[in-house]
Amino acid sequence: LDGDGGDAVRDREHAMSLLRTVMEGGCEQAAYTLGRMLAFGDFGHPASDKPLGVRYLTTAAEKGLSEARHSLGVCFLEGIGVSKDPEQAVAWLRKAADANHIPSLHRLVHHYYSEYSEKHVKALEDEAVGFLRKAGQLGSSTALYWLARMVLSSPPVAPSDQADALLLLCRAKEAGCEAAGRALVRFGMKEEELFVAPEPSLLR
Repeated sequence: LDGDGGDAVRDREHAMSLLRTVMEGGCEQAAYTLGRMLAFGDFGHPASDKPLGVRYLTTAAEKGLSEARHSLGVCFLEGIGVSKDPEQAVAWLRKAADANHIPSLHRLVHHYYSEYSEKHVKALEDEAVGFLRKAGQLGSSTALYWLARMVLSSPPVAPSDQADALLLLCRAKEAGCEAAGRALVRFGMKEEELFVAPEPSLLR
């Protein structure tokens, strides 16, 4: 579907026509793809009808597709094709997060930390940490890294907590987080020294 020029435009229009046909047959994945094309400009298609894209995403989200629920949450957070509505956004993101959709967990962490930084309500921070921990349990390298940073940036750090944080950094590095690797180098730790606990306490 990507590309420029007349042929590419015709190909995209043909693809959209096929997707509409499949969507009308009840395929939520087709509705999601059309929604992304129209609301977000995926596959090189101009985001030419964002409200219609949101309707397609809603169709897919109501059928339980986590990716659509995430995209719909983003639409309500950022006002893409709809008026901004944080409550609706969080509701859709939570539904996706309940199905272990890691990008939705990340988005909820960002949302609740932003709310906490403005309102300084402890419950908001607790929500953010809860979603961050769940993303870490699912193997998100980003979440593992930030869980470690959270521990190490709250002095005084007990030796057991430091070991826990370094183990989190090891796991983040193994999952592909370069920042975690750099942090381990700064601590001068050998990874084989850290695998003494079956699981970091923050992930239990």
